[in-house]
Amino acid sequence: MIRDRLAWLSFPVLMGGFVALGAWGLARGFDPAGFGAALTVANFFAILAVEQVLPRNPAMNVFRDRQSWNDMGHGILLAALARPAGAR
Repeated sequence: MIRDRLAWLSFPVLMGGFVALGAWGLARGFDPAGFGAALTVANFFAILAVEQVLPRNPAMNVFRDRQSWNDMGHGILLAALARPAGAR
């Protein structure tokens, strides 16, 4: 029962934490492009790790799910094609 609740809460807690961390970094004057990219990568790996430890659906595996691979490819493609803010 507790494990189910932790699994259910993991995504909103992680997302809220990363949003708060992003606001903190911007308030401290960190470069939004670099800091945002670093937070995005850290968020991805944190959620991936939690999903492996506390899956909401134990039968589902992130690495066998085609949509997960599509999401990862989409993120990598966007990061590779994105222009820096100053280059526009």
